[in-house]
Amino acid sequence: AGARLLRRYDADFLNPVDLVQLASGTDVGVPPRIGRQQVYLSLRGPSESSFRLFRADDSAGTSLAVHTFSTNPGSLFWLSSTDPTHVYFVDAPSVYRVAHNGSASELLYTAPAGTQLMRLSLSANRVILQTVNNTTGDMGLGSLPKSGAASLTVLEPDNPDLNLEAIAGTRVYYNVGNAADGTLE
Repeated sequence: AGARLLRRYDADFLNPVDLVQLASGTDVGVPPRIGRQQVYLSLRGPSESSFRLFRADDSAGTSLAVHTFSTNPGSLFWLSSTDPTHVYFVDAPSVYRVAHNGSASELLYTAPAGTQLMRLSLSANRVILQTVNNTTGDMGLGSLPKSGAASLTVLEPDNPDLNLEAIAGTRVYYNVGNAADGTLE
């Protein structure tokens, strides 16, 4: 396959802006994440061993590498979310953020050994993580300030069937699955 291009158009398909020119053989980790004026995508060039996170500026038509992944983000970069100032993402086993106008990622949190990060969402002022214990299979919810923290505030139920449902403002909604007897826990 030849070179590829990430291009942005207005909704009426006018005014094209070329955001990123991809060399032949470039792997795209996952579909791009769209911020307010930025597009974030993970790419690995034909001669590179690691994926990198690129931020393409929608208005200027420029792009910049802002993070090098330690793992293949193909299955993890979907764990990303944006707010007006940053994009937040997982590079297992850690959570990072990049300022929309910044040039490098910032480590916010590293999960303990044996914990897998399953989902990342944002409240008005917190990063909310759904986790799973790799040994027991128990699910948990964690919360840390958007500015980062050494540890999570954790809700750790004794039921392995916990799911983050929604976040509205500063409130987190989740369900805990059915107990063995069929009643809702």
